[in-house]
Amino acid sequence: RTPVALIKYNQAKIYTSTSEDGTYALLTTVDLTLDQDTTIYDDTTGTTATWYKIKYYNSTSTGLSSYSVAVLGTGYTEDSLYSMTEEILEEFGDETEKDISRDLIHKYLRSGVRKITTELFKQYPDALRAYTTQALTANDYDYTLPTGFLGLIRMDVNYDNSTATDAHKAEYISESFGEPNTSYYESGPMVAIRGSTFVLKPTPDSTGGYAFIWYWAYPTAMTEESDEHGLPFGGRDVLIDYALYKIWTSKDNETGSGTRSYSYRQKFKEDLADYIDFVAQAKQQITKTKIDIVSGEDLYDY
Repeated sequence: RTPVALIKYNQAKIYTSTSEDGTYALLTTVDLTLDQDTTIYDDTTGTTATWYKIKYYNSTSTGLSSYSVAVLGTGYTEDSLYSMTEEILEEFGDETEKDISRDLIHKYLRSGVRKITTELFKQYPDALRAYTTQALTANDYDYTLPTGFLGLIRMDVNYDNSTATDAHKAEYISESFGEPNTSYYESGPMVAIRGSTFVLKPTPDSTGGYAFIWYWAYPTAMTEESDEHGLPFGGRDVLIDYALYKIWTSKDNETGSGTRSYSYRQKFKEDLADYIDFVAQAKQQITKTKIDIVSGEDLYDY
């Protein structure tokens, strides 16, 4: 009756890079402390700008895992999926993840981002402004819309090169581009949305041009624990309220105002309203300053 455990890997290979998406070089290989929950390695040469990835290794079979997600030397940020999940587990009283899984919490947090984004877009869409560019290729008139695309604000097009200052503002029109013999000009580009793509007229006759795109966008979905929620500052607390409300909804055996789920639901609704108001007010207060031209002694009264 002696318990036996099969350990797939007995070592960890630690890799470092100067950027998240850069090339990772092997730093060292450490033995896993198999009778402890964690294995600690102190990289004395690392800095807050160093990025790390891990691969697990079996020194007997030479089996090697795929890379872990990248983590910056400063650790996970407060707005990361990891940090929010840890706080939710602590608040729920399940640090060992016996009653609720991290995957379920991740699902609730992603759902919360969608709900908050919807409310932001209804009441103050400019909080979700985004910008990107699209390289143009010869004879290609339709291009995939940016990830998370909600709506087009503006598009400028330069058919000749990547210089934004020489671009022309595109006119947004319906899918119909006119009769078959209609002429289109690079000095007056037109754009239409077709499903998950945008259609550009005239069709580029050479490669090298660029479209400069301003649009409203959903935040990028959190998939890795190092990913951040992508909402304007302050969204973290609202997301945690939402996840706890969803967790307690599945755990409460009763319904009504005395339950934990009801309590967190009310807290979520109140904090969401305050958050939307905070974001809108912060944006609306950024206005142009009017300065009067003065001379003489008046200049030093300011």
